Amino acid sequence: MQHRSLEAAKQRILIGQPFYSCMLFQMTEKHITHIRNPDGSVEEAPLMAVDGRNLFINPRRVEDYSAEVLETVLIHEAQHLVFKDPVNMAELARSEGSRYNERASVAAHEIIANRYVEKAGYTVPGSCVHDREGVYNRFGDGLSLYKHLRDTPNEAEDLLTGRGPGNATGSGSRKGSGEGSGEGSGEGSGEVSGEGSVPIDMRDVIPGERLTDSELETLRKDLEDMLVSAAASVGQGNVPGHVRCVLDKIRSPEVPWKSVLRPFLQSVCRDEPSWSTPNRRFQASSTYLPGMRSAGNLCVALMVDVSGSMYGSFSEVISEVNGVLEAYPNASGHIIPADTCVVDETVIEFSHQDLPLTFECVGGGGTSFEPPFQWLEDRGIRPGCAIYLTDGYGTFPAKDPGYPVLWCFINTEVKEAPFGISISVNTTNPQTQ
Repeated sequence: MQHRSLEAAKQRILIGQPFYSCMLFQMTEKHITHIRNPDGSVEEAPLMAVDGRNLFINPRRVEDYSAEVLETVLIHEAQHLVFKDPVNMAELARSEGSRYNERASVAAHEIIANRYVEKAGYTVPGSCVHDREGVYNRFGDGLSLYKHLRDTPNEAEDLLTGRGPGNATGSGSRKGSGEGSGEGSGEGSGEVSGEGSVPIDMRDVIPGERLTDSELETLRKDLEDMLVSAAASVGQGNVPGHVRCVLDKIRSPEVPWKSVLRPFLQSVCRDEPSWSTPNRRFQASSTYLPGMRSAGNLCVALMVDVSGSMYGSFSEVISEVNGVLEAYPNASGHIIPADTCVVDETVIEFSHQDLPLTFECVGGGGTSFEPPFQWLEDRGIRPGCAIYLTDGYGTFPAKDPGYPVLWCFINTEVKEAPFGISISVNTTNPQTQ
């Protein structure tokens, strides 16, 4: 059966939101009208839901809504695909174990999805999950929001209940779900027939516990491939900003930053020839050639972005730099604080005797990355390497200084520096240490 309003909604997205159109219509559309809960009870299926492979639609409920509302619902479901919620919810349930609160998880994911629905220019119906109290802004990330709602279940229920049949972005809960299980609505497909008159097992819509670790990882990879494919199909100019951030993470995944920082510094301190330690390989033939010994010299320019957005963000990185420098008895260098300029009085020259380095943040203005390099050049100082600690929001130098540079982007996405090595340093996530 063709539903005119649904087809009209798809056409509106195809024309106005081509990226989301590419995402959604890579899903297999399946019509269901009822779901069977784990306790055996049967209830009406949500308006729409996604599981990472299928787009579930309740054809009976579709008839009640205009093309405009259905367009909003489809954009909402697309957000769950962008953020890989089908995988995230399953992994959250496993990691939480007995503490897992599905209602809190659904509420948290719904709030985040609807934030981006609104940012896309849509009006989310009043009957949907709305963050009217600004709870997300108090925590800033989905996991912290979930934990808050898990520990305050009444607040989660308040967010999920009181929504009429038109909750265009439904909660995705197992009971009383609006357009439902959209929040992660699992990963399985579930069999349906005709217009979905046969109830589908809820565990086929939200079957996270049924998937093995390798199956979950496959689903994650499939969703990422789908995201990349959709972006390539529509062109960079048609990809929403928050989606570009997700794509950046896929293309430049976080690595344990300490495993990059230490080898980078060690590579600068090269061995040098020494006649005091001849090469033993040639002594038997009465040929004397110099051996190699560790130079122990490590001259580092530690450039620190002290703009207002970076305040207090780099102490852990400086601590790790200290750990490396202490292994080199001839280590020396400069700490160069900078925002839009370098103030001579704030530059700290150090030697091995001054370790461990300590640094108190000063500054607080805007950011330009040029001044520290210029400061060194003006004084004829050529360090063995430079490490720049920043959030990446500033103007990069036009030319390579001619020595190794490691850009450490603190608690933000990796930016495309014009030279050197770039890494993302997440000091808030111990798994990336």
